[in-house]
Amino acid sequence: DPEPGWEKYIERALPYAEKYNVRMCTEVHRPTTLRRQHIFDYLEFIERTGTEHFGFNVDFGTFQNRPIPGATGSFAERDLKCLEDYSKPEDVLAVLPYAYACHAKFNYIDENFEEKTIPYREVLEIMVNNGWSGFLLSEYEGPRRDDFAFLGDQLRRQHVMLSRILGY
Repeated sequence: DPEPGWEKYIERALPYAEKYNVRMCTEVHRPTTLRRQHIFDYLEFIERTGTEHFGFNVDFGTFQNRPIPGATGSFAERDLKCLEDYSKPEDVLAVLPYAYACHAKFNYIDENFEEKTIPYREVLEIMVNNGWSGFLLSEYEGPRRDDFAFLGDQLRRQHVMLSRILGY
């Protein structure tokens, strides 16, 4: 949840964001879903102020609906707890006009270039079909984060997957 009184902090920063043409984005990160009250409060603030300098960075982890393959110990326990509630792909529609960037989080891309824990195709099709043209920032959160060769291959697989979904 946001810091109490967040509105006054953002309102005070907006003139600087406008002056320097910077967009401040609050990250929607799991376990937060796109249906939480403070997300609607942010939307109301954006619509009330008419600002284009405050919006959302949607972390795709909010859509994770399956456990991470190979997760063990406290990582697996935390992972399962977060699966009790997650954003549905269509939930992104409410924030889409103000989602300037997304953390294209992924946990494991298999040899068929599919991410089984996050419904990428559904989320991206909704976004693109509704005119979204922001930035996707790759972010790996799965196992073996200390194995750089593995990470490089995972990133390559993610980009192949994204190219196939997006058609480029």
